Amino acid sequence: MGKIASFSGKGEFVGISVRLLGLIASLIVLAACGGAHSTSSTSTTASSSSADTVTVNVYLGPTGNYDNGIFTSVTVCAPGSTTSCTTIPNVLVDTGSVGLRVLGSNAQGISASQVGNLGLKQVTDPSSGEPEYECVEYGDLSYTWGPVEMATVTVGGETSSNLPGVAANTGIPIQVITTAAPPQTIQYGASTANNPCLTVPGSNDESFSGGPDADTVSTLGANGILGIGNFPQDCVLATTNYCSDEVTGMYMGYDASTGAGIVDGTTPEGDQVWNFVSALPADNNGTQISLPSVAANGAATASGTLTFGISTESNNGISSHAIYELDEDGNFATASYNSITYTSSNSGGTFIDSGSNALYVSDAGTLGTTDCTSSDFAGFYCPTSTLNLLPLGLAGYNSTSTSVSLVIANTESLVGTGNAAFDDLGGPSCISSSTSPCSPATDYWDLGLPFFFGRPLYVGISEGTASPNGYWAF
Repeated sequence: MGKIASFSGKGEFVGISVRLLGLIASLIVLAACGGAHSTSSTSTTASSSSADTVTVNVYLGPTGNYDNGIFTSVTVCAPGSTTSCTTIPNVLVDTGSVGLRVLGSNAQGISASQVGNLGLKQVTDPSSGEPEYECVEYGDLSYTWGPVEMATVTVGGETSSNLPGVAANTGIPIQVITTAAPPQTIQYGASTANNPCLTVPGSNDESFSGGPDADTVSTLGANGILGIGNFPQDCVLATTNYCSDEVTGMYMGYDASTGAGIVDGTTPEGDQVWNFVSALPADNNGTQISLPSVAANGAATASGTLTFGISTESNNGISSHAIYELDEDGNFATASYNSITYTSSNSGGTFIDSGSNALYVSDAGTLGTTDCTSSDFAGFYCPTSTLNLLPLGLAGYNSTSTSVSLVIANTESLVGTGNAAFDDLGGPSCISSSTSPCSPATDYWDLGLPFFFGRPLYVGISEGTASPNGYWAF
């Protein structure tokens, strides 16, 4: 029986371990870092397309050990071309991050050219004039590094071939993950600093984290990530329409000949990696993921649907589902459990994320349960009997509220049985140590893929004053 990987974090996937030593909000996804919204308009006009739905599958993935991974296929083409294309299977569907990120090489099952051979147009950093690269750090301290390039992207019957208001067939920005190493230090004007993508966020000395470079199938667990979260771009700050490179360190001009990363300005929204859905000509205001219920001991596989657009066609109406507006950090306004209220300001917040393969919730002491002791299951819960977390109160920024129940079973009894789809796989969002105890301030509630089974879940994309930070509905 192989070691189960811990794919924790907001939109995050590959794990060296679960959240280390109680690191909290600063570790939560640095993609979708903004908590603000694009000023670009989106369309909710009914589409004439009947191909707004694509099948998604939960199974063990291309590595054969990815529990609770939800995958689909994505076609990438050079803008304006119908021949310089490749269809990429086993792309992780991730509602907790924004943008398409694909392996430039070393992907499995590519049907045509490798992505790196498609001749995609390189985006140029507007400040330095060098090719624009992006480094994205995830909740488990892994990262992806690679150039930002323009591509036409198709999922099912829906195609994004250009950004809103931009000439047709010019493509949308995606990240092509390279196996080359990112620079350890980057230039801020005349100064240098450790690359934020490689450090422990919030550490006083900006110490290097040692997190893995997720640049292969084995380290990424997939051929790519389809980030379809609540924002149009992956880094827009405050009420501006650009990403502050000095603040985030995500985007930089990169001189491959010298290995220098130059961070000295801002990255406009049109140069940032875009949400594929936001760039659709229609059906571009959100998505719905629908997965079936699974038995208590799981299922070998599970097939469901990913539908584009919300109330734009006859088959994607939001019906009677309650809407929960998000706060500026992309979280529920509040969550409450056992007389403790969690917010973005007093904890790591509470969020829904199909890219997390378990319910990463609170800590063992708070929940009165036990972490797994076996190294094969480090970062997961192993309660002696099924843990029923009831009720967990959730409230949107628009004051809509509800109570949900979560069930967490013993990981050792679930994993290794041949099943891949579980609605009761769970782990702690904080692991205490003698020098770093857990508390509500270190905890968060990451409602990962188990939360999706048996309930259609809508992901609304931020749009002006009507929905400035996006919403979830279920």
